[in-house]
Amino acid sequence: MQPTAMFIAYLAIALIIGALLAYPAYLALRPVIDEPMYRYVTRGAMVVALIGLTSFLRHLNLNNRQALGYALPPRQFITTMLVGLLAGIIIMLPLVLTLIALDIRPVAPGWIFAWPDFMLAAFEGLIIGLVVALIEETFFRGAMFTAVHRHSGLWPACVLTSLLYAVLHFLKTRYEVPADQLEWYSGLVVLAHLFEQYANPNNIVDSFLALFSVGMFLALVRAKTGNIAACIGLHAGWVLAIKLTKDWTDADYDADLAFLVGHYDGVIGYLALILIAMLAIIYYALAVRGRALSRENG
Repeated sequence: MQPTAMFIAYLAIALIIGALLAYPAYLALRPVIDEPMYRYVTRGAMVVALIGLTSFLRHLNLNNRQALGYALPPRQFITTMLVGLLAGIIIMLPLVLTLIALDIRPVAPGWIFAWPDFMLAAFEGLIIGLVVALIEETFFRGAMFTAVHRHSGLWPACVLTSLLYAVLHFLKTRYEVPADQLEWYSGLVVLAHLFEQYANPNNIVDSFLALFSVGMFLALVRAKTGNIAACIGLHAGWVLAIKLTKDWTDADYDADLAFLVGHYDGVIGYLALILIAMLAIIYYALAVRGRALSRENG
């Protein structure tokens, strides 16, 4: 089976098992954890995926540091990750400032800068960013990129990992089954609703393309560096910048140029797509392609 199909099948199986386990988990944990059914489905799928990940990676011969993108010595890995973190914040800065200047995301009424609040929000955003980046980069630009690259080469690895990365960001729902109507199959009903945003793709195309370009840029960084240290840093920096932007500004979807951001998070959209796509093209021309040419000439 093609590596991409195996990764998709693995995630699909985790979602189905998570959906089937959601109802008994809901009954068992409801007295202490008051969460809607859709959270039991998504978090159950995450737990199932994590439990089976070691065996899955071993089956694909990906259970080693090199394949997962962690081959650098620890100190060098951390240094490279921190450089990527700074670069990610710098990349986001012109995007955020442009959104504010165009009144697409005006500063929230009553917001006043204060160092203690800033430090707390930045620390929280950094932790969230690092956790998200570690999980997603290890899976996409680590394991999946290596598997597809071995089988099909650079461009399929870049494109296919980026497509799946973008697709998964829109598997979400707030559909809730009333408590008195819950059945053993209610998790499967919620699972079907996870795909509801794809019923009208026009509503997500801008953010989808922006996320795809993000995936392509990160995949090219992975190809150039041979590890995911910079990818984790870049990703964490972007998450941090987006969180702070959402904390301190409000999205105005009635603004004249509001079409430049999508409804996914009110930050990424066509403007982010243009920025990241341009960076990816420049990075490929100067770093990835240049490296390949130097190898050929050498």
